Amino acid sequence: MFRHAFLASSLAMFLNGCAYIDAIGEKFISLTNPVAMSGLVIGIAPPEDPEFQDILEQSEIVLGTSVSLIVANAAGAADLESAVVRDATVTLLEEDVAIRQEKNTGAYLVTPDQGLEWVPGTKWTFNVDLPDRPNPGKVQVKLTQPIRAELPSMVSLGEKLVFNLKGQKFDYAVAAIFDLDGNLVYDSKPTTVKQIVELLTRTEPVERLVIPKRAFVEEGLFLMGIAGLNETDDEDLTDLNSALSKFFYGQMKLLPVAVGSPIAANALLVGTAPPPPELEPAVQAAGYGAGTALTLSAIDLTKLGDPILDAVVELEGIEAFDEDDAGIYTIPLNEGPIYQAGAEWTVQLTHPDFEAPSILRQVMPAAPDPGLPDQHPVNQPLIIDVGPEYATAIVVVLGENGEVLFSNEIDTSDAMSALFEQEGQAEPITIPGAVFGNIGGVRAIGIAGLARANPEDFDDVLRDYSMMFSGQMAFYPVFISP
Repeated sequence: MFRHAFLASSLAMFLNGCAYIDAIGEKFISLTNPVAMSGLVIGIAPPEDPEFQDILEQSEIVLGTSVSLIVANAAGAADLESAVVRDATVTLLEEDVAIRQEKNTGAYLVTPDQGLEWVPGTKWTFNVDLPDRPNPGKVQVKLTQPIRAELPSMVSLGEKLVFNLKGQKFDYAVAAIFDLDGNLVYDSKPTTVKQIVELLTRTEPVERLVIPKRAFVEEGLFLMGIAGLNETDDEDLTDLNSALSKFFYGQMKLLPVAVGSPIAANALLVGTAPPPPELEPAVQAAGYGAGTALTLSAIDLTKLGDPILDAVVELEGIEAFDEDDAGIYTIPLNEGPIYQAGAEWTVQLTHPDFEAPSILRQVMPAAPDPGLPDQHPVNQPLIIDVGPEYATAIVVVLGENGEVLFSNEIDTSDAMSALFEQEGQAEPITIPGAVFGNIGGVRAIGIAGLARANPEDFDDVLRDYSMMFSGQMAFYPVFISP
């Protein structure tokens, strides 16, 4: 949630001492008007793309206005820390919103979830009443438009961003980066006394905003916001110390940004082992010949999950095709390479919009040995347990002529989604007794244990959103005894 008051702690630090008072001038400690109110007012601009709302709804970021104010009274104070006022009444005259005080810092706050709406062109008046003062102090701000700057959708690890703000006449600018849980992972607020003093005494408009390399040290999908801030002038203040009373206000532009890569790729790779000779006719008739099948889906997370179309996807040099233009690329079993347990295989996606190819790697796991019985009674369920080294299992049962009697194959988009959301190890799978019926004979039971790849072996994808499962299906003969 955008709960962070950018300047609350910084202004509190500023009030901790007077080492930099001379830099501001004599008005700073003018006892003719010792009361001051300073702070920051930031709104978040509504997304230009309505679909961006989907990402915001998945996060905890609220599109509201954040206010953080400090009230100080230098009259009779031994130092500026003791000048912080904790019994003032602060109100916003034009809006019905409660401004509460935070006990630790003494800051007066409005949080975005209070529903204070930022409307450019609107004037707001912050009013501060002190118990021993006859006249309230006032600060008026006129709400501005958001910053004009193109935010990139993709940033390289360790990249520095520089935004040119020349001509926009902002007095200051801030940047913030959030993860999708709403946690603030970077912001450019002033944090030292010197930085605060420089902020309060600057006289020229800010011409650029720099987000340093250290802001992009972890790959993933984030929300990045930048805001150009304007400073109140002396004429915007009434009955307040004009040197201490500095309001900065602006609206933040917020967009998704991928650090490292915007691509989320998920792949399912299933090959076959040569069947025992007595099962070969049934296995071939059912379409489980030699080879490896691939299904890969790829989306661009910075485009709100749009499928990546017109990519070139290859498994060990064999190209997959997106038959339905849906961003799902497939290689049929009989057109894929012969499965090689123990070999490291790669799935590669290239696209002209992305500089580097996306690569998923995995060492191909061997088929499981589930210890099936040679015989099994009719009409009785059979439990298949592939063991803890696999994440899940695919099981098929074939009749003597290759007819499919049972299958839990992953052949729908919903099944694929469920697979990639799965965690932990494979659960036992029960083949219902009705599958075997009451007629004896040999059944071909095919079992593939699917192992989960290690995302650290992937290149140029968002690892937190990408996965590959691979496995080899082996067929075992089981005689169903009447």
